Amino acid sequence: MATTFLHLALIATVVFPLLAQDPYAFLKARDYSNAIPAFEAAILATPQNLNLRKDYAYTLLKIGESEFARDQFAEI
Repeated sequence: MATTFLHLALIATVVFPLLAQDPYAFLKARDYSNAIPAFEAAILATPQNLNLRKDYAYTLLKIGESEFARDQFAEI
């Protein structure tokens, strides 16, 4: 029970603040270290948004994560 609470607390402190942040603002600033988790949080919130997933994949390519980008393109 305590472990579940800790997991929920971790999710709340890490993911929820990112939901409020626009991944495109980070992308425009070329702040990829914050853009990636913001994209991931946005995708969790709206998994049906294929354009978001596509832009996430292109961002992964920019940082050299071609395998992860390929997986995202496969999801589309």
